[in-house]
Parts: sequence; C-alpha cells; structure tokens
Amino acid sequence: MQRLFLCLWQLRLNLTSLPCFAMLGLCVWTASANAEWTVREIAAHDEYVYMIDFSASGKRMVSAAGDNQVLVWDVATEKPVHALPHDSAVYAAVIHPHEKLLATGSGEGHARLWNLETGEQVFHQQAHDDAIYCLAFSTDGKRLATVGGDAEKGDTDLRIWQVEDDACRVISTQPGHQRPAYGVLFLSNGQLVTSGGDGKLRWHDAEGKFQQAISVHDSDVYRCAVTQDGKWFATTSQDKSIRLWSRSDSPDAGNLIEKDRQTLKDPMYAVAFHPTKQQLASVGDDGRLRLWNTADGQLILLHQQKLSREALYAVAFSPDGSQLVAAGTDGKIYQADVSQ
Repeated sequence: MQRLFLCLWQLRLNLTSLPCFAMLGLCVWTASANAEWTVREIAAHDEYVYMIDFSASGKRMVSAAGDNQVLVWDVATEKPVHALPHDSAVYAAVIHPHEKLLATGSGEGHARLWNLETGEQVFHQQAHDDAIYCLAFSTDGKRLATVGGDAEKGDTDLRIWQVEDDACRVISTQPGHQRPAYGVLFLSNGQLVTSGGDGKLRWHDAEGKFQQAISVHDSDVYRCAVTQDGKWFATTSQDKSIRLWSRSDSPDAGNLIEKDRQTLKDPMYAVAFHPTKQQLASVGDDGRLRLWNTADGQLILLHQQKLSREALYAVAFSPDGSQLVAAGTDGKIYQADVSQ
C-alpha cells in the first residue's frame, strides 16, 4: 500500500509581480491574479517519474516511473487504486480515450494493455527491440502508436497497432528517426507526429505512411504537444529551448511556422497546453516549472527554486484545466484544485 504524505500550503499570489515559491516534486497553480489555492504533496514512487496522464473524465490519473511500476490514481481521493508491476523502468503510460484500457511501455521494449478499472493485464508483447519512450491512442481509441529506440542498436521505428477489445496487433511499421524517438501523438484527423533525437518532427498520414520530416531544433526533441484544434504545436529540446509553432491550413503535412522561441539555460523535457486558455506549461532539467502565455510568448509564472532534486520530466493539465501536475526525479507528485 502506498503511503501518502500530504502537506498543505495556502498561498496568495499576485501574478502581475511574478512571485515565486519552492516545493519538492510537483506543483499546481491557478493563473488568475490574486488567487488562493492549496497544494498537496504525494509521495508516489521510489524513482524518477517519467510520464503523467489524466483520463478524459479527469477521474483517473496514471504515473509511470523508474521503480518498475505504474500507479493508477483516484483523483478525487488522491490515492492509488492500482500498482501495476513491470520488469523494468516504465517510461510511458496513456489512458484510452474511452477509459477502459491503459497502455504502458517500458525499458525492455514491452507494450502492455491493462484494464483500467480492475488493474488486470490483458495484453503483453515485445513491441520494440529497445525501450519504448512514448505511446499514444488515436482520438477514437481504435489505434495505438509506439516509439522508442536506442542510439546504438537502432529500432527507432514507428509502430501502429489496431486495438481490438483487449488485444492489439501491428498494422503498420514505419522507419523512424535517425536517433531514438521520444514522442508521438495523434492529431484529430488521424495523422501522427513523432519527435526524436535527430532534432526533427516526422509527419505520417492516417495509414501511417511517412509524409514529411521537419527540422525544428538543433538537438534532441524530447516532446511535442498540440492544441485540441491542431493549429499550435510546442516542442522541447536538449538545445535548451522551447519553441511554439503555428500550422497553416495548407493540405501539406507540416507547414509549421515558428511563432516564438524561448532559449533557457538547461535542456527542456516536456510541455502541455491548457485545454481552454492560451497557456503552455513547461518543465526541464533545471527542476523549475514555468507557465507561458502562448498569445505573446511571455512568461506568466516562474518557480525560481528547484521543485525536484535534479529535473522535472512530466507535466500535464487535467482535462478541464483545473489542475496542473508536474513530477520528476524525486518520485513525488503534487497536485491541487485550481478551479477558482
């Protein structure tokens, strides 16, 4: 049974003066001026947390970590309802849009499906020769995409799986990046976008066929996020920058136009768009959490002190935008109701 250690803070913020505060592991805030909010700290994992995902309803949250397990959380009670064991570090976990399944990918290249309600493993297969760093369900839940790889051994392929009840089968394998692939996402039209160690985004059509590669950074691209309407993209990189891109209405694959670039002092690992506001959250190697205004690229909020011992790897908004969650090297999760 996971032991939860809850620490509560009541803070009053005036974002116009950009105040800052320090915590360990994860932080959640509201972006309204003079807002009062409570942060809850949860001791969740014994190792690094690599990914966090919310269910579409916001009732469940999952955390994937280096302690060889995925925790399924009841958001209302802030308690884990399942601890799902793996044979190695788990780098990726994503909940099916219909909330019936959970997909996970781990360091030995295994893909698994779990019954989200019962915690039962319903599918397990060696999917890649090397680590799976990211996976994603299509918006209709009928397909699953997996990516990963190793700089020496290769296998950076994109694999697309047909999800059938409680099983999967590979329907397409496409050559991937020249270095490991760290991110993958589906667009609402069925297209796929992957990000990789070669500094590029790669576009694939709804059948998985490669369309176009676009150079977006000078070094590894760790994560790519997209707004719900598919018009804005954000990327993070080893080159210490966060870049914001707009996508034209042209029928061609990419057509990205760089709208803003923020160059920082450390590598940036993950970004998340607010579901309804023009805001972008970012985390990186400096262990700090930042909130940006995507309309003008300006920084809204910065935590001056580290929230984690070394780095923050994961950040996510809840589906209704009421929570923002980030986690990293200390294995802790912090979350709060920021709906006011």
